[in-house]
Amino acid sequence: MLNLAPIKYAQVLSEYGGPVGRVEYAPAKVLGMDCTQAVAYLREGLFPESVRPKTLTSQPDGAGSHKSAQVACHMAVSEALERWAVLHCRANPGSLSCAMEIDGSSNGFAAFPGLFKRQARKAALRESIER
Repeated sequence: MLNLAPIKYAQVLSEYGGPVGRVEYAPAKVLGMDCTQAVAYLREGLFPESVRPKTLTSQPDGAGSHKSAQVACHMAVSEALERWAVLHCRANPGSLSCAMEIDGSSNGFAAFPGLFKRQARKAALRESIER
């Protein structure tokens, strides 16, 4: 599959006006295999902090693991964008028909840097089945 993330996510960082404040990555082992673990954080001020679940420590908004550091970072950014969509729906009830009143989690939310909307829809369906 053609990966458009380098193009679609080129200006996703807040320094370019995007919603992602920072992305961090480091080498890791998953099931004994060398890979890269990446995390992404949304920038401050995108939504009221009251809609973010309360935690004791700073939690990343997205995470990804892959043998390629670039793919791991793109996975983390995609998950952070999913979280942004969920938090937007929580902050603006009724603004979108997202069924948040039925399931307030990120089930069925997916950000996918593809060419067509149907690719994101397939990813959203897989995301909802995954849980």
